[in-house]
Amino acid sequence: SELHRDYVKACKAENIKEASYSTFYHIFKTEFNISFFTPKKDQCETCAALGNSSEEEKTLLKEKHDQHILEKELSRKEMKEDSQNGNIITAIFDLQAVMQLPKGDVSLFYYSSKLNAFNLTFLNPNSMVGHCYVWDESVGHRGANEIGSCLLNYVTKGIENRPGSDVVLYTDNCGGQQKNQFMVALYLYMVQTMDIASL
Repeated sequence: SELHRDYVKACKAENIKEASYSTFYHIFKTEFNISFFTPKKDQCETCAALGNSSEEEKTLLKEKHDQHILEKELSRKEMKEDSQNGNIITAIFDLQAVMQLPKGDVSLFYYSSKLNAFNLTFLNPNSMVGHCYVWDESVGHRGANEIGSCLLNYVTKGIENRPGSDVVLYTDNCGGQQKNQFMVALYLYMVQTMDIASL
């Protein structure tokens, strides 16, 4: 529909009579070898295990998978409620896949050494405002120290604007970046030293 609207605008700009939506749709689907790219979605270990298992294994994994889906739905419900509560600083954060620079179709880029760049993005689901922390491998890696530094900076700025607020963070289960002793120590440090009601 959006492509057809753009097509109609272009026709009107050039004073050409446009085809109807049904004609446009038919030609688009039958005469052009064009399709829309569906981005690949990350799957967790539990969902991937069920998809890659045999029929016998699926019956054993089904109960675990059903519980996993229930917990996912409850987590999303909690996130929605937290994001609608104005007294809570809510943030969803994740590290983007490694970006290699320079990037391009020129063969010279293919044979040159690449510089890895990292992007950690925080999104406030209430305001839909995002904050990106970008660095390259000459500055740091993508471990707990770098993630923790970005997280501390983000929460510090949020608390400066709304002291005494609850802070709720949502992220994935990456052990090397989020679920480790360094991040737990950071959470403890933030609760003890910052004006946070709860974390």
